[in-house]
Amino acid sequence: MGLGTYCVSLNQNLSIRKRIVSRPHSIRTRLMALYVASATAMFALGVVFLQWSLASSLQDEDVDFLSQKIRTIGLVLVRHPGNTSALHEEIEWDRRGLQYTPYFARVVNTNGQTETESAGMRAHLSVTFPPPQPINSSLRVTKVQTTDHHWYLLASRWDRGSGTADRHVIDVALDVSHEEAISDSYRRKVALMFLFGILASAVVSSWVARRSLAPIADITEATCQVNISRLGVRIAAAGWPQELDDLARAFDTMLDRLEDSFQRLAQFSADIAHELRTPVGNARGEAEIALTQQRTPDEYRHVIESSLEEYERLSQMIDGLLFLARAESSNLSLRSELLDARFQMSAVQEYFAPVTDEQGVSLSVEGEANITADSMLLRRAVSNLVANSLNNTPCGGVIFILLSVTSDGGCTVVVADSGTGIEPKHLARVFDRFYQCDPARSRECGGSGLGLSIVRSIMDAHNGTVCLESDLVTGTRVTLYFPPPAAH
Repeated sequence: MGLGTYCVSLNQNLSIRKRIVSRPHSIRTRLMALYVASATAMFALGVVFLQWSLASSLQDEDVDFLSQKIRTIGLVLVRHPGNTSALHEEIEWDRRGLQYTPYFARVVNTNGQTETESAGMRAHLSVTFPPPQPINSSLRVTKVQTTDHHWYLLASRWDRGSGTADRHVIDVALDVSHEEAISDSYRRKVALMFLFGILASAVVSSWVARRSLAPIADITEATCQVNISRLGVRIAAAGWPQELDDLARAFDTMLDRLEDSFQRLAQFSADIAHELRTPVGNARGEAEIALTQQRTPDEYRHVIESSLEEYERLSQMIDGLLFLARAESSNLSLRSELLDARFQMSAVQEYFAPVTDEQGVSLSVEGEANITADSMLLRRAVSNLVANSLNNTPCGGVIFILLSVTSDGGCTVVVADSGTGIEPKHLARVFDRFYQCDPARSRECGGSGLGLSIVRSIMDAHNGTVCLESDLVTGTRVTLYFPPPAAH
């Protein structure tokens, strides 16, 4: 009961976690968001600039207007000192002529008494004017709203009186309600335009994102056509945009590697099935024949010895295949160290001494060199080459292992023989797995066709090279090049 409850809780937690972990947004959504965000920012900056520009222009005009009126009233005070009727006439004449720009003005003496003011000023303006400013300073205005919801710009300044007793304060107020209405209407229109611009940018960005990402959808559709039976499909030839061309070429390169790997895997499977079938079939056939009737102990012994030979061949083949698999998967660990090449080759010579004596073949080592390599792999590579030479060198023949130092500090190991050589038509494939120039002879010698493939894998692991030259008269020569330590 407790276990069942735990399982239910675990499933619930998993389902909750799946709901919490949101799926990443698509590139199209991200592009749309960036387009809309950038458009919104540009529209907002434009709206703010236009609004500021309009408000600044209107206020500058209003300040100029108020400054002009203050100067005009000040001139009247200078030219007609003490003549309040002339001052009042000047103020009222201006107000009658400005039907669409109503303003109020008043003149106050140093005692705080109002000498003259516009008609209805007290009724419309129950506000406090700012402190008067000196005549030479820039005019500063104050914006206020009255109880009847009218907006006014207020300004106050001293006039140019000849003395302290003759100076006056000039207060002026300009009704800017009409400008405020225009600004409000402008703001509403701009806000609508702003919203419409955002919506339009969203629609346009969706279309642009869809059009821009269409090649990706086409690449996706093209890649969906690739399967095991259609690895030959390529997508780079479709003429993609520059940003996607490298991706398409990289994908085609990957397909080339996959196709080559599948072809090699298919060929390898066919080869290994064929190669394993032969020894297994031989062992099975001999066992079936031995069991058909009663045999003597010597005959059974012969069958077992023959089967052991096939088992040994199978063991060598499996060992070689495992080695190649590790080499191709980069799991072949190297223990490179500075070695005495002459000592290593002498060990190989000693290992093959019984075979060379039996076959009447001379195996010699010449030269001196130091080599940076894995000692076990070095011996295995050279041993494979010597074994091949022994299989193709008749009695009385010679095999040389030649050592030399290259100009770049590397080392070459040459295995040359005076054997029968290899026909030119086989040279291009001698390093392929299971490839045998003479299958009948290789089977007699116990070869599996993996020796040279292993040699090539060992040299690849050392970043070296292997070169094979052969002549039907002079024999075969294989050169192994091991680079200097810095190149490993």
